[in-house]
Amino acid sequence: MKNRYIAFLIGMVVSQVVLAQAPRWFGHDMPGYSTSNYYIGEGEGASYSEAISNAQAVVASQIRVSIESQVNTYISEVSDNDRVEIKESFETEINSTVDETIQGITMIKNERIKKRYYVTVALDKRKYLAGLRVEINQLWSKIYNLIKDARELVNDGKIFTALENYTDAQPYVSPFYVKKSFYDALADRPYTIDEFITVEGIISEVRKLINGIDLDVTAGNKQTGTSGALLQKAIIVESVYKKRDINIPNLALKVEYDDGALERLSTDDNGMAEIWTTANCENGKKGNIEIRLDLFKLPKLYKKYFMNVSTTAKFNCTNDVTVSFSLFVEDENKNRLTKVEQKLAKSLEKIGYTVTDDAELGLNGVVSIIEENEVQGKSGLMVQIKAELSVLLVTKSTEETVGSFTQTFVGLGKNRKKSQEKAYNKMKIKKKTLAEALSDSEEILQKVLTKKSDEYLNEAKALYNQTKISKAIGVLAKVSFGESQISESRELIKKYKKERDEYWAAKRKREEEAKEKERKKELELARIEAEKAMAIAESEAREKEAEARIAEAKAAMEKAKADIAKIEKEKLQAEASIAESEADAERARADAIAAASNKGQNVTKKSNPFNSNEKKLANSWKYIGAMELSSGLYYFEGSGRLLFINDDRSFTEGSSSGSWSADRDNIKVNGFAVPYVIEDGTLILGFEISGDMFLMVYEKL
Repeated sequence: MKNRYIAFLIGMVVSQVVLAQAPRWFGHDMPGYSTSNYYIGEGEGASYSEAISNAQAVVASQIRVSIESQVNTYISEVSDNDRVEIKESFETEINSTVDETIQGITMIKNERIKKRYYVTVALDKRKYLAGLRVEINQLWSKIYNLIKDARELVNDGKIFTALENYTDAQPYVSPFYVKKSFYDALADRPYTIDEFITVEGIISEVRKLINGIDLDVTAGNKQTGTSGALLQKAIIVESVYKKRDINIPNLALKVEYDDGALERLSTDDNGMAEIWTTANCENGKKGNIEIRLDLFKLPKLYKKYFMNVSTTAKFNCTNDVTVSFSLFVEDENKNRLTKVEQKLAKSLEKIGYTVTDDAELGLNGVVSIIEENEVQGKSGLMVQIKAELSVLLVTKSTEETVGSFTQTFVGLGKNRKKSQEKAYNKMKIKKKTLAEALSDSEEILQKVLTKKSDEYLNEAKALYNQTKISKAIGVLAKVSFGESQISESRELIKKYKKERDEYWAAKRKREEEAKEKERKKELELARIEAEKAMAIAESEAREKEAEARIAEAKAAMEKAKADIAKIEKEKLQAEASIAESEADAERARADAIAAASNKGQNVTKKSNPFNSNEKKLANSWKYIGAMELSSGLYYFEGSGRLLFINDDRSFTEGSSSGSWSADRDNIKVNGFAVPYVIEDGTLILGFEISGDMFLMVYEKL
């Protein structure tokens, strides 16, 4: 039973194949469409669209093989680490190029048999090459100029702009080599370039460039701030290109905080970036921020090489209100002791205070030598000095002394100068001592510093109104007294930072959109140029094809003369003219079948079997040309056009189609009678045009 069922299925399949037999031309070479000049694809389906789609897929598969065989050569130049990503990039471009190419495919023949549709399509290699070369020229010009300019920019120290150039060049590389590979597969000679620029080559240059970039925290590192408040000093980051020891302006940076928050900014014209950050310590009393490169539009392929270009800024958090001081220390002779000031500044910052020149509170100190003795040391007499540091705590706005303290330090050295240096080196301010001095005048300080906070708030608001947002934030960082003032300061900082971030985000977006717009404009210009070139190429190709066809047609007409001489001309005398006016006559000479079809009426196709005459006509015929009988002049417009007289009583020639039937003397196209003669494989049709008799000559394919 099972075997019978299988046999039945096989019988059904075979019967379907027999019933839906393909037309005779399907699966054979098409005259005039050699594979050296065309990609040919055949397809069948339940509809014309399905058949065309299948035929296009055949052409697409041939194109894909041509491209991939060449592209693999370029990919082999790529290092193993990047091979997968670059392959993905090329695969995307291959698909895009194949899709674009399919748009240039034209249908050259189609036929319906029963409920199946058969088509043949072709891509003219010669026409396509000209437009493709223009596209390749455009792409190569962009790549070469961007890379050349990038190298010059590096030499000039414009590192970020160079990086942008390398980045801008990368998207053009894959489409260039994909299109070049297709061109090389089609053309007699490959597209030559002066330098083999690859994605891997660009990556190598970018990698070397990145390795020369250094980020350093030059100020504001390791300071102490009140938890939740802005650090009172900006963290200054410097970008340097080590190879030339120059700063890098306009370098995009990304700041990442302990809590995962991100902030983006750029270095200024001097290669410096100013970061105002809040003292938030996720891990106890210590916090840090990571600063790294942020090339937001950088291709995924490059980003891993930028991970090592970073630096870290650290800070401490305290729950105490941070107080800022200015320092001024001199000796008994009014000489300023800057080294002592630096030593004291470090000790102040270590115990949670900050030192700035514009602080409201000042620590003004005098160092005095209060005792000097000679003592016996292991290597002889030594000088011992006791130095006293007397410090006054003053408010600058009122010039009022609000506290004081003294500390002594001992130094021992071979001479007075050495022992004095050692005493100075030991100088530091103790937290307990300073706290006691501050507590003695707490009420006065609170009043003065709160007033100063109000001044800072007003100054910051004025700067904000002048759109100087970064400077406004810097001033707000100094607000450290007054509960309401500190609260207002924090809210303003949030607002200002948000606006600043939005400004930079919008600026980057505008820049990116401008670049994208420019890129699209360039691509559109390239497309227009390509279309122009393709149009010119098509025109030239049509001219050459027309010349070739006419030369071939002339030879064929000379050969057909012998057949025409045998014919009784009366047999080809048409009953009705297909054109009367001069304009109609010109069109009729170029396409007589179309003129006859338009003269006829759409009649119902016959379903009766072919007669003997119809069997001779049902074939594919190639139009050679026309001869005006009275003058013997030849006309070759439309030479090479194919006339398909199909078995289902349909016919097509160019844009004309309809039904046909025939008897011994006439073939009727849409019911219009056209006299004909078949002589030794030559079909001759007779037409009357403006009173003259024309013989249209066809060769059997």
